[in-house]
Amino acid sequence: MVGLDTLRPFVDIQRSGAIQCASKLVILDASSSSHGIEFSGIWTTVGGNILQQSSDYKVEVNKSGSYTFSIINNQNGCSRDTVIQVSDEPQQFTEMDINSVPPLCPEIKNGTLSIGDLNGQAPYTVQVNGEDKGQQFYFNNLWSGNYSVTITDSLGCMLTKSVVVPPATGLMIDIPLVISLYFGDSLLLKPILSNDPSGLAVLRWYDGDSLLCEGCTELWVRPFLNNYYTLVYEIDGFCSKKIDVLIKVTNDIDKAIPNIFMPSSTVGNGLFYIPQVRGIERVNSLHIFDRWAENVYKAYNIQSGDSSLGWDGYFDGKACQPGIYVVIAELLLSDGTIWKYKGDVMLVR
Repeated sequence: MVGLDTLRPFVDIQRSGAIQCASKLVILDASSSSHGIEFSGIWTTVGGNILQQSSDYKVEVNKSGSYTFSIINNQNGCSRDTVIQVSDEPQQFTEMDINSVPPLCPEIKNGTLSIGDLNGQAPYTVQVNGEDKGQQFYFNNLWSGNYSVTITDSLGCMLTKSVVVPPATGLMIDIPLVISLYFGDSLLLKPILSNDPSGLAVLRWYDGDSLLCEGCTELWVRPFLNNYYTLVYEIDGFCSKKIDVLIKVTNDIDKAIPNIFMPSSTVGNGLFYIPQVRGIERVNSLHIFDRWAENVYKAYNIQSGDSSLGWDGYFDGKACQPGIYVVIAELLLSDGTIWKYKGDVMLVR
């Protein structure tokens, strides 16, 4: 007894392409369906258009509609019809992100546009203000202004976006215009500079007409008198930003010499010496006299701040009496000047 062959053909249809924007080609391929000499296949359409049939199983279509693939087993007469709907697709290319950076200053054409985050089908072609730019997505050397960017994807879908390259901001220097400083101290001038995408901006430092440094982003200074420092930030002579910074120097050397000490103290003022180092290069001489003009202490060519050479309140091995003593000193200051001091100090016991 032989059973009847009632097995229907197997159908598998692969679809590629789209009817979207300028693209009007869809390939319907049933080649993975049942095949062999016993099978015959044919494509038909209602409302569509078969552009080309490259085989019994594979067709190219260019219009929306209903497409039917019919296959028959010529040996047993079993057949199968499979319908696939092809429709016009709405444009899927809907996203485009454009970032713009303004020129550094009105004199230089170095604004930029960068294009990204596209959701169409690559590859893309680009137009800027109607001019073909191929597959370029970054543009520099731009003036401030309005730009129209049109991008076309591989399906012919177009997306246009207007973007503004903002007006030039100019180079900027952020630093206090007046800074206070004590005589003998050093100061680090460290301005905050605006971002320079070109990498060409140079900062120059001047003291009057004298160039102190070119290309330094910070500078140590040590003026002994009130002084202006000029900062010039520019690109090849363009975009110039100039700032004058005043350093106001307070000279407090007259407060450097103590006026009281206690030899018996345990809290740091048991010796008489000049503790201040700032602004003092050397103590050329230091004399202390009692009320009878007796020179009870003297020192020459010593460093300020060195307590080991200070006066302990003794003279000839004996403790001096409490009271007022005359101090005469000659100091070489850091600016090279000689400062002479005459004052008094109280010895307390």
